[in-house]
Amino acid sequence: MSWELVFDLKDQGFPAWGTFWFLSVLFAMGVFIWVFHQKLELLNAKLREFAPAVVGRALDSVRWAQPSERLVGILFVFVSIFLTSVFGLLVYGKYMSLERAYDEMTYSVVEGIVGDFRPASLCADGEWSASTSATPDENEPTTESFVIGNEKFVYADNYMNTAFRTTSACGGPIREGLYARAWHHEGVIIRLEIRK
Repeated sequence: MSWELVFDLKDQGFPAWGTFWFLSVLFAMGVFIWVFHQKLELLNAKLREFAPAVVGRALDSVRWAQPSERLVGILFVFVSIFLTSVFGLLVYGKYMSLERAYDEMTYSVVEGIVGDFRPASLCADGEWSASTSATPDENEPTTESFVIGNEKFVYADNYMNTAFRTTSACGGPIREGLYARAWHHEGVIIRLEIRK
């Protein structure tokens, strides 16, 4: 019998770089508005000169309801710094912790038959899976769990982590009675193989 590798943290890499790019763009927009707020004021003045009757009245009606551009820029900068810090500490920090455990081999390995399998009834996108025999759970319809030996694993497609998280509702490989081998660190799967 042979083993099929279905997940490896090293092959996966860090999947959430797009979030960092989004927060970087948010930061850049804030800096742009903060630095060039005077230029925006000049643009408003030029628009007033171009069509004073129409544009001037429109700008006057909107101007009193909006905060200054400088304040908006500062808000963008601080919100993006805050979100990047939180995201970095929570998600990227956890990824680095798992990668370090993988590299230093401070993980545990459990091998055996998958038992007490509780499949997710919904994919993270909200699609109900007719392939599972589970009825939708109102509390945690996207969460899946199983046990190998004495180790219980709980995961979901929508969990913000970089470890194994593909539920059977979304095409994941785990099924009741399957023989599997899981490398895990603090209950999080960093490598998973199933026996063919």
